[in-house]
Amino acid sequence: MKIVYTGDPGILSLRSNVVGCVVVAGLLFTAGGVLTVAFATGQIPVEASLNPDLKFAAQVLGVLVVLLGLVFVGGRNGKAFDGRRKTMVSWWGFFAPMRSKESRLDRYSMVVLSKEIHRSKNSSTTMFPIHLEGDATEALGIDTCLDYLEARHRSDLPDPAGRQPSC
Repeated sequence: MKIVYTGDPGILSLRSNVVGCVVVAGLLFTAGGVLTVAFATGQIPVEASLNPDLKFAAQVLGVLVVLLGLVFVGGRNGKAFDGRRKTMVSWWGFFAPMRSKESRLDRYSMVVLSKEIHRSKNSSTTMFPIHLEGDATEALGIDTCLDYLEARHRSDLPDPAGRQPSC
């Protein structure tokens, strides 16, 4: 996630960092899905004819590919920490926030940076999750970084709730 400056010193905002490659891939998926639906419905004339069962399957596949492409292009999420209200709002949506969840920060007393190694058959990835811990029963996730220095910088950001972060 990247830090977004809101102009209000009491609010710290983080948003998903959408990479240009993901947007381009999403646009290609969307265009491919639209073309598939257009071919299957006969909007684009083709010399060959399709079996009716295949037409329906192609339409469904095309719609699914369009939806997947739109998720790549428009899927967004973020977190906003409000120091005055002592809350964190996690939001996610499609091009704009659609759903949000508010969490009270008074139950959390420290920022924790940890190291996790995710292994698969042929590789391993080191991740550095940052979360809040305290009296609450479960930790509140803030972000996960692949680079330790970036994770350290994120965890050292001034706490909008007025607490001093510790790792």
